[in-house]
Amino acid sequence: MEIDLSACHDTISVIKSDLMTIEQQKQGFTPMAELKRIDSLLKTLDSRLNDFQQVLPRVDPRRGLLDVGGLVLKQIFGTATVADIHSIH
Repeated sequence: MEIDLSACHDTISVIKSDLMTIEQQKQGFTPMAELKRIDSLLKTLDSRLNDFQQVLPRVDPRRGLLDVGGLVLKQIFGTATVADIHSIH
């Protein structure tokens, strides 16, 4: 299973950039404590996304080089191979 989290990381980067811009301008309507809290939450979210990505299963490059076992099972029992499943999707 492969999940692409790059969009989440990109969004976090954009929000962090916007937050830095607001901090630099030090606009009076935004309390600094609120900006620090948002920054802390973004760091936590980014960290949790990284932790989640580490837990995801990795694709084994050795798998599927020779799918002899799957082909034999398909011929004998009619089970689906990876190619069969991909053609369904």
